[in-house]
Amino acid sequence: IGDVTDDVSGTRFPLIHAVLPVSQRLVLGLGYGAAYDQFWAIQLADTVTIGDSRVGVNDVVRSEGGVGQARVSAAFALTDNFSVGGALGVYTGSLEREVERTFGDSTTYDPFTTQIRWDYSGVVGAVGARWDPDPALRLAATATFGGHIDAEGKEGDANGRRFAAPLRV
Repeated sequence: IGDVTDDVSGTRFPLIHAVLPVSQRLVLGLGYGAAYDQFWAIQLADTVTIGDSRVGVNDVVRSEGGVGQARVSAAFALTDNFSVGGALGVYTGSLEREVERTFGDSTTYDPFTTQIRWDYSGVVGAVGARWDPDPALRLAATATFGGHIDAEGKEGDANGRRFAAPLRV
């Protein structure tokens, strides 16, 4: 905001996944987990001109929510040392963003808050393989892909948007 920048990062992995062995070679799964968290907040103190005076302001911007994935999956062992799997699911979730402005020590101006909200949806898929060329060595690869993540504006002045879902390998 303004001339102020910062480097921030964080990682959260909430996930629940149930796996059911159907046979010696087939496993089915059902799960839900976070894909893209959007929990953050920033605060900025500044002054603005209102009429003929400079007034101190404090802006706080909060973002809460994110995109999750609900997926069904299956894996099949083609041989004792080679397996393939796949998953299909949907993106879910929502984001609420709030901007709050207070006016320093002033009793002339009332603080105000604006809030906007989006709901997320879309389709996601994944494929993977596992190969054990030696009992001491395992090689595996996965690719997660999806078309788009739709963000539908639900509250305030939130405009709908469409984002390309990244290919993750």
